[in-house]
Amino acid sequence: MDVSVVVPALNEEKRIQQCLCAIRSQNTKLKYEIIVCDGNSRDKTVKIAEEYADRVVISKQGLAFQRNTGANEGTGKYILFVDADTLILPDYFKNAMQKFRSEKNLVGLTAGFVFSKRIPKLIVAENVTNLYYTIRDKLGIGVLLGFDLMVQRKAFEKVNGFRPVPLEDWDLSYRLKKFGKIRYYTNFYVVTSSRRLESAGVWGTTKYYLDLFLSLKNIRRKDFVYKISEQR
Repeated sequence: MDVSVVVPALNEEKRIQQCLCAIRSQNTKLKYEIIVCDGNSRDKTVKIAEEYADRVVISKQGLAFQRNTGANEGTGKYILFVDADTLILPDYFKNAMQKFRSEKNLVGLTAGFVFSKRIPKLIVAENVTNLYYTIRDKLGIGVLLGFDLMVQRKAFEKVNGFRPVPLEDWDLSYRLKKFGKIRYYTNFYVVTSSRRLESAGVWGTTKYYLDLFLSLKNIRRKDFVYKISEQR
């Protein structure tokens, strides 16, 4: 198997079909499988997913747990994590695999994004966000984002997958860097939902992610202190 596509889901009956159909629409000769990992949804998510996915598994709720469970169910040399409110375009596999083949020591990537809802304030937000992550990438401090995150399985397994921590995708990025490059590309992209931004607003969303970042930073600081104490 070339690619295992893992879709974590929780009460996503309104979006899961579109997400899975977009994956099925890939213009590729690669062998791939779609695994939906559900966190005990109370709606029709599982029933709908069973029509389009190769496998649907049930996991403990939480993105880290669900993504890891889905990854462990697959056999692909690469793992693509796609959120249930995100649509990958037909050439995603083609573009992503081209990056892995041409970029030496690349172990993980995220494609840029556009919001599905096209209104001025959201377009500004997506442009600013993509620019921010592009600048981080150019400075060598890039991170991967969970809504579309593709990684070499061997590297993913070396770091034992996601940890159940705040910003689990950023945390994975930091640990993957020990084994190769991670990149954020904007010359291909996915379409994702703006529901969090619309619900919480710009300030609320910014504060939400800032709080998560500070929590993760504190955890990583404790990890560092623990490792130093072990070496003594």
